[in-house]
Amino acid sequence: MKNSLFYFCFFICLCLQAQIINIPDQNFKNALIAAGIDSNGDNQIQVSEAEQVTNLGSYMIGQSISSIEGIEFFINLTQLNVAGNQLTTINGVGLENLTNLTNINCIGNQIESIDITNFPTLYTLWCSDNPLSEINLGASDVFSYLLCSNTLLESIDFTTLPNGSALVCDNMPLLASINIKNGADISGCCGNWYLQFDNCPNLNYICADESELYIAEYLANVYGYTSLTIDSNCGNLGVPEVDTNGEISIFPNPTNGLITIESSFILDKIIVYDMFGREVTSNKNRRTNDVQIRLDDLPSGIYILKLGTSNGEHFKRILKK
Repeated sequence: MKNSLFYFCFFICLCLQAQIINIPDQNFKNALIAAGIDSNGDNQIQVSEAEQVTNLGSYMIGQSISSIEGIEFFINLTQLNVAGNQLTTINGVGLENLTNLTNINCIGNQIESIDITNFPTLYTLWCSDNPLSEINLGASDVFSYLLCSNTLLESIDFTTLPNGSALVCDNMPLLASINIKNGADISGCCGNWYLQFDNCPNLNYICADESELYIAEYLANVYGYTSLTIDSNCGNLGVPEVDTNGEISIFPNPTNGLITIESSFILDKIIVYDMFGREVTSNKNRRTNDVQIRLDDLPSGIYILKLGTSNGEHFKRILKK
């Protein structure tokens, strides 16, 4: 009898243990506990507790979280706000399995690539202030709103998003083209349609639906663009050249401050932009193949070099330590 009772209790303990979610990132776990999700007070998060959550609120913001592994058990989550953390990805951590998720805010992390092709219910993505150079929006009848300002994207494509109606992409030093031609007709009323693209120094082309052209042209004038083509032909969707096939070398990269640029082409001008698209330093009116630039006074981070050469404009990313 005693043996039976022992094995029964042992089995119950195993079952209870199996319900505890493995959350490797202690900062993430602490934030979940602070949010009150640990309803039984055992300093653990059970599957049953996670399943009660639809919104994690603001408890995850700015908590030095580097991984949200374990989020896949929050199957009823509709909104996720993990802004101001140290995440390098939101893919491959189980978010794709959350079939009720409609809004993600991952502003201010260290994310370089995002793919939301497997997020069928996602309506809004806020991903500004990331070193983001690649985004795949997929094809969705639901997705509507992208906020991606202060990133390193070179192009944005809304053509496979029939309900894509809001795009904010300010302060983007590499952005060259925007394609928002997705079949929308706003001739009667703008409704929820919204577009913002201020301070993108290399933006040269926008393709839009016919009913959107007058708004895009009006905004281009307000923002002070003078060489921006806007039409509905979608025939000029180029991006700035980044790969120079070794004909331009920049070293050291990363750098502590001093960089050397050696080029097979004549360098006419060099402009350095920060992640917000602001010009932070420049070296213009030159006619040389090599030059040194000091970045000692700049804070650590990613910067974009725009190189005007005898072979056209080239772009390079550098990391200031």
